[in-house]
Amino acid sequence: MAAEGFKDRYDEHMVGRNGGDAISRTCLIAAIVLVVLSFFCVGINPILYVLVLLLGIAAAVYAALRMNSRDIAARQAENEAFLGIFQRFGRGDDEAAEAAREERRARREQRAREREAARQDFEDDYADESVREPEPEPEPEPAPAQPEKVTVTCDSCGQHLRVPAGKGNIKVRCPKCQNVFQLFT
Repeated sequence: MAAEGFKDRYDEHMVGRNGGDAISRTCLIAAIVLVVLSFFCVGINPILYVLVLLLGIAAAVYAALRMNSRDIAARQAENEAFLGIFQRFGRGDDEAAEAAREERRARREQRAREREAARQDFEDDYADESVREPEPEPEPEPAPAQPEKVTVTCDSCGQHLRVPAGKGNIKVRCPKCQNVFQLFT
């Protein structure tokens, strides 16, 4: 249950944002490698350890900022340029590479349309929040009825005592004189 709520909140947060792409994945992998590598640098040189660790943290922060960016068109253009660099080093012919690029571009455009539709649905659902009538508050449950009490007088000292009504024969002890007497209520 908690995981579903987290996923829903995350999906709402990511509406209209770039999300993960090749650059952010590469930065996250580089961050993990740099952080692990930094632990091997501890014994070699403390300054090198700090430098490599900071580079790993910076790569992770850049990936997070990139994933949360709202300028989707600019991030897609950067991602295309990044992928173009690595396509040149690939082992395929240009037609296959171009077909793969077109397929990725089509998938990205489809995801962008889906995100925009989700964002629009979200805005439609919550745009008129102030116009909606508030839900009626449930009526409070009545307090449990207190048992009825009757007032009696002690036979010995005249002290007035309150005792529950409708209990039948009961023994009553006077708190003032400690006299015990029987009473039918």
